[in-house]
Amino acid sequence: MTPTDDKRNGKASNKANDKAKERTARTEDGARKGTEGVRSVSRALAILEAMARNEEALGLVAISKLVDLDPTTTHRLLQTMQQHGFIAQSPLDGKYALGIRVFQIGNSVTHLTALRQVVRPFIQVLMERTSETANLAIKDGLEAAYVEQVTGPHFLRTFTEVGRGIPLHATAVGKALLIGASEAELKRLAAGGLGRYTDKTVTTRDRLLAEVEKCKSQGYSIDDEEFETGARCLGAPVALPDGRVYCAISVSGPITRMTHERVQSLIPVVIKSAAEIAQALRVTGPTFL
Repeated sequence: MTPTDDKRNGKASNKANDKAKERTARTEDGARKGTEGVRSVSRALAILEAMARNEEALGLVAISKLVDLDPTTTHRLLQTMQQHGFIAQSPLDGKYALGIRVFQIGNSVTHLTALRQVVRPFIQVLMERTSETANLAIKDGLEAAYVEQVTGPHFLRTFTEVGRGIPLHATAVGKALLIGASEAELKRLAAGGLGRYTDKTVTTRDRLLAEVEKCKSQGYSIDDEEFETGARCLGAPVALPDGRVYCAISVSGPITRMTHERVQSLIPVVIKSAAEIAQALRVTGPTFL
């Protein structure tokens, strides 16, 4: 091989290396942009969820603190969501609230709309039978979410507003929903951390497994001031023929009315309502199950 050939090969090799480096740089840049995009989506969703948990409009600083982001990043995300109708800003005080697009998307969740239409009459009857607030909830990942509620004549201000996420391990509807969970699902829930809400909250995996097994054998669940001090709830699962627990119901009230004796007397009432709902869902068919 002549010196000229060596130079040519060297130049070709350098060009190949430069192209390889260029491809690597493009790949890394694409991966970086993809990661940043996912992070922005996660942050935007965190803002929406935080605002959904608050009934009042919030200022920029308050939102930033709720989602643990700096105000500049929060403002940029809010502006983007405002442009698409997910966030609305008051022209008077500059505070932010959820926009019309959130409402529109929420109303398009047809399977929940169908579920509420079927179950609402039974929840109404349950409230009338017990004179306490009656609730319907579904499992939403590692949380439960209230999707329907009929307030009793003795209104009790609680954290059971429709649409609000609540812990599975610390509520009556949550534990009723866990009756249909596998042991692996329960361990995964416990591994994520069982938050303490009161001195009575179940916070260990062993206690959770024992509590769910107890609820399963009884066919009902009780929240004995485990989520809110001063409130007691009684729940039951709505099980389908294949054994799935599709949703759960509960009645809730202050411990002054929901005494241990009264809770025991209401157990058959709540279980009966759950069975009636299960039957209604079977008749309705698989359109949303």
